[in-house]
Amino acid sequence: MFHGLWINTWSNFQNKLGREKGLNYQSIFNLVYGQFWAALFRFIAWTALPNTVPPWSPQYWKDMGMSTVIGSFFGSLGYQGLNTLYDNGRISRWQRSAIQQVRDLFFTLTGVFFGSGGMAMFWATFAAQQGLDLLIYLVSIKAKRRPIMYMADEAVAASPEFQGGFPVGPEPIIQPSPIRQALKNLLDLPFVKPFVWLAKKIYGAIKGKKDAPKP
Repeated sequence: MFHGLWINTWSNFQNKLGREKGLNYQSIFNLVYGQFWAALFRFIAWTALPNTVPPWSPQYWKDMGMSTVIGSFFGSLGYQGLNTLYDNGRISRWQRSAIQQVRDLFFTLTGVFFGSGGMAMFWATFAAQQGLDLLIYLVSIKAKRRPIMYMADEAVAASPEFQGGFPVGPEPIIQPSPIRQALKNLLDLPFVKPFVWLAKKIYGAIKGKKDAPKP
């Protein structure tokens, strides 16, 4: 979603929300916030076009759930891949910003098509969006790292803020696996957590029966 002139305020709000309330609270808030506006826009579209699937239909939530789960996984790969390309010196800052603008454009287009109920265009644009993120990730793991020179004051370079913001050091910094991170983000989705909980319960019950002593 675009927040126009309030984008910086929104970013500060998100940082404060995550810091004071925690990641789980922030995730649930953003889920409810996003679903509210998506459902409202779909309702408005339904009032103008009665053939549009309304937000109280199971089909609406099926489409929403599928796109959220798939988009979260590939979106995480694309985001991490883009940052990896930048951190490895393969793209410049303006190139990273330009690619991110294209990703944002796809995000906006899919939101418009989904909100208006144009599902054929939505799924076509959504597929292209996921393909772009997958391509970015694949390029990031194939592209070799380039030497990068950072110029900073010695005290600044030694600060934790600088060390955390720039991949510098005598040895290459080991980054977490993007696939593993994408799966973690997927499993942390409020949409997915109930299914994860159910799967754990079923697995525990099956394992308990196997481990139980036979009479």
